[in-house]
Amino acid sequence: MCDPKRLKQLEDENHELIEANARLAAELNLLKKHPVLAAGIRGETLVCDLVGGKLTSFAATYDVTAGECKIEVKYSNLGTPVRGSVTRRWSWSKPLGWLDKGKTYDYLVLIGAKDHRFPNQYLDTTAYVCFFIPRKDVESLMFKGASIGGVIQITTKFKSVASAQSKMLLTHMVRLGDLMALIENA
Repeated sequence: MCDPKRLKQLEDENHELIEANARLAAELNLLKKHPVLAAGIRGETLVCDLVGGKLTSFAATYDVTAGECKIEVKYSNLGTPVRGSVTRRWSWSKPLGWLDKGKTYDYLVLIGAKDHRFPNQYLDTTAYVCFFIPRKDVESLMFKGASIGGVIQITTKFKSVASAQSKMLLTHMVRLGDLMALIENA
């Protein structure tokens, strides 16, 4: 026969696990419905872990703090700008916030899922391409958006890069593993 005290403890533990499962199921459902949100969280978490930082609260003016450094993180999957085309690109929207207002940070980190058709153009063998950009350089890399704010974008085949913004963006490409040192030396 089970001890009544132990039985109560198990019932309480089971109740807590049921509640935790319900919360996790709701979170998973939200992330499945909003894949852009999930991708953003993936990028923020990756950078936070790499720099030993802390995530900020939702809707803060930047995403990660590392010491005194404020970091905004944008993540992009591979996009197809023209349906049926073999061309792929990364696109990071609103690097300065909605209508190019509201973001206050020291550095912008752009993360993109690598296009594995071009392995020799990357600086490392991780699954991501990474750009580390001082805030003062962000606006010069942007293409202006009319309704929501600017965007930074680049084709995944670096030999095909033509725009001045994209050429300049390539000068900010870094090894993912170097982010911590870059932040420490900032």
